Formats: sequence, structure tokens, C-alpha cells
Amino acid sequence: MARLREAGVESGGKFPLRLLLALYRPGDAFTLKGGTGPKAGYSEAEQFVFGFEENRAAEPLFPLCAVHGSQDDLHLVVSEDGGPPVIRWLGPEARATLAGRTLLSLPLPLVTLEALARLEALGKLPNGSEPVRVWRQWLADDLSAEWAQFRWAQARKQAGLRLDLP
Repeated sequence: MARLREAGVESGGKFPLRLLLALYRPGDAFTLKGGTGPKAGYSEAEQFVFGFEENRAAEPLFPLCAVHGSQDDLHLVVSEDGGPPVIRWLGPEARATLAGRTLLSLPLPLVTLEALARLEALGKLPNGSEPVRVWRQWLADDLSAEWAQFRWAQARKQAGLRLDLP
């Protein structure tokens, strides 16, 4: 909230979906109630739905659980099942089914470029995996320019000098 306010977003205001991604990647934006839709047992006031106009075009920006398609509590998971290790984004339910077969489980906000490089150097990540390649692209996409552009667009224009001259 503080970062959005700093960028000039007022209560009820709008901002681009890419800025939500910039908050989501390091773990600054998340759902406390779990899921992206209404959840039973909570009042409407406790649940928010963001209506981003570019939703359909930007959906691929956010990783999904490879098993259930959810965005909740994702981890980059390396598991084995008798064959070569498999790497996937998995939510809590999918991770629970891998008891005893998980080689690595790293929460999404901890999956940085530095962490990926270190894990590959240690041989903990399979070479050439698609989830790692895609996440590297997402992390390399510098969203700081997006914040700067949005702040500039939100800047208030000077209404006048208010010199009270005749």
C-alpha cells in the first residue's frame, strides 16, 4: 500500500497490472485469504477483486501451479520420481503429494536471479528447465522503469502560480 501511495495511487484509484507484478515478485503483494476469487466464510468487505483491463493479455505474467493452476503460495519445486528431476511451480496441495520425493522447494519471493545462479552452480536445478528460463526472463524485466513512468503520469500539474496579482 505504501509503495502504491508513494506512486500516486489514491484509495479506489487505478494502476497497471505490471505494477502489481512488480509487487508480487518479491512477495509484497499476496492474498491472505488464499485464492483469486471469493472465499466462503469471509465478508465481502474483506475480499477484493482487482479489475485490470489488461488481465487477459497479462495473465501469463504470473506463474501458476503446474498441477492445479492456482497462484497461491507457489514454490519452485524440484522433485524426482524414479527418472530425471522435474522442476515446476507448485502450490501447497501439489507439494503435499510429493512427500519424500522433493529435492528442493523454494518460495517464489526467494527465487531471485542470484539464487537461480547459485542453485545451478551447486547442481540443485536441472539444466535448461522451462520454469527457470521463464522466471529468469520475468526477473530480468526491469519493472522499475514502469514505476517511474507511472509516477510521472500521476504527477499533478501545477494549477497556477497563485501570485494574486491584478
